[in-house]
Amino acid sequence: MGIASNHSTINTTDRRIYALIGHLFSLVMIALAALLYQERLAIDTAYYLFQVINHEVFRVECGRIILAVGQILPLIAVKLGMSMDNVLLACSLNPPIYYYIFFNIFLYGFRNVGFALVMVITQLVGLSYGYFTPMFELYYVVPWVLLCY
Repeated sequence: MGIASNHSTINTTDRRIYALIGHLFSLVMIALAALLYQERLAIDTAYYLFQVINHEVFRVECGRIILAVGQILPLIAVKLGMSMDNVLLACSLNPPIYYYIFFNIFLYGFRNVGFALVMVITQLVGLSYGYFTPMFELYYVVPWVLLCY
């Protein structure tokens, strides 16, 4: 089967349309994350962010290593001495940027439109679970599962 198996079955026009849909959706998600950054800091997210800010290192508990991915941008913001609002914004922007990176890896790196669209669909379906809890393990693991497939 292989990761690049559907490249030849989708014509160029369809690839461009799917790519445009994915890019627009990702940009909307990034804009919403920026707009709603304060609302997205609840429960686990607030706890982990508090730990990252105070200790200036990744906070990984109970072997949930994948959560370090969700702390990359906030940790960078803390290390750069940014304001608290910018740290909170970085925390909110991390998940949609993470998915957008994987969308581009699948679309342009592996030339697999199907897997790229799975990134969009996963974000869309996962909104009710992952959007307001950016420290949700399943949210970060899905792209790696597809990458290993």
